[in-house]
Amino acid sequence: MHIFGERLKKLRQGKRLTQDEFAAILSQLGCNSITKYSISQYENNKGFPHINTLIIICDYFGVSIDYIVRGSQYPSCEYFLLDKKGKKLADEYILKLLDNS
Repeated sequence: MHIFGERLKKLRQGKRLTQDEFAAILSQLGCNSITKYSISQYENNKGFPHINTLIIICDYFGVSIDYIVRGSQYPSCEYFLLDKKGKKLADEYILKLLDNS
């Protein structure tokens, strides 16, 4: 689960949210018991959200559970809907992006 904390933090920071702001957003989305402390625990791999909270987090960021929990290379499950040519083009694009970073 080490990947989860890292990915969550990067996703949160990518939206320029503080842990407090993100906790408030999750509360508005129905995760009533989430606090800044909860977010900190998740990001430091000292805790893991309930499955319902995990689903809300993934929906909020538009990523798959596989991406955030298991470290899949592809953030969205739409990749798997592509045909062989589409996957090849997506793979080439991702590699190009990685080379430029």
